[in-house]
Amino acid sequence: MNKKSLVLILALVLALVSLTACGNKNDAASTGSTAADPAKAIVGTWLVDIEGMAKAQGVDPTDETVKTALEAAQVGFEFTADGKMNVIMGGTTTGTADYKVAGDKITMDAGAMSGVATGTSAEYAYKLDGNKLTLTIEGVEVVLVKK
Repeated sequence: MNKKSLVLILALVLALVSLTACGNKNDAASTGSTAADPAKAIVGTWLVDIEGMAKAQGVDPTDETVKTALEAAQVGFEFTADGKMNVIMGGTTTGTADYKVAGDKITMDAGAMSGVATGTSAEYAYKLDGNKLTLTIEGVEVVLVKK
């Protein structure tokens, strides 16, 4: 896979993260949670495992151009103990939403984000496995790693 393909993959990841904040609330996938108290276990900063994605696509994440792109990408979420979720893109917080954890689902109310209609919410299946958080977004599993 060439560097141009990696850039396309990074663009897809950015689009998937955006969908998480304001996507379809009827995602029916169910993956379950392995955490004893998922509401507490999810608190922290989680970044999309872009390096893992690069490796899975046969791209060398140690290549300088690829490495620079990976460092610039830094896409993910910060879940706080008070029920707030910050959307991170390019290493910068780009929006905030409220979230709730119930069973194997995370519900996000993105109405607090700029440009998103009040009352817009989305519900996604998730799975916690150690330092990995997997969200199922429109049938696609997105792996995030705890920072």
